[in-house]
Amino acid sequence: MSITLLTSITLGNIVQLILNYMKNLPLKTEKILSLFDKNRLLILANLYQCQGDVCACNLVDRINIPKNLISHHIRILRELGIIEEKRCGRNKNYQIKKSVVAKVKQILEILELI
Repeated sequence: MSITLLTSITLGNIVQLILNYMKNLPLKTEKILSLFDKNRLLILANLYQCQGDVCACNLVDRINIPKNLISHHIRILRELGIIEEKRCGRNKNYQIKKSVVAKVKQILEILELI
């Protein structure tokens, strides 16, 4: 996955993109802006591509960042109301909430992450 496009997008474009595609989420503007972190976008891209429950340990392997950072970013994405957690024994699995999958897809496509 390439993140090179992220550096060529202006803050104004990001704000407009977010406001256009994330209108129906119950989020405050400052929380919406927190979505645009490289690691959070990579987590979302991986969750979208898997299209189902993904264990956090699998995200660690796929994204190649430490588990504590994955947990931190997942917590923020959960607080934003974008992903949900399901327990599977001792593991925690995550997926993008069905109500926002289409909007997340649009953002990831614009950023060329999928």
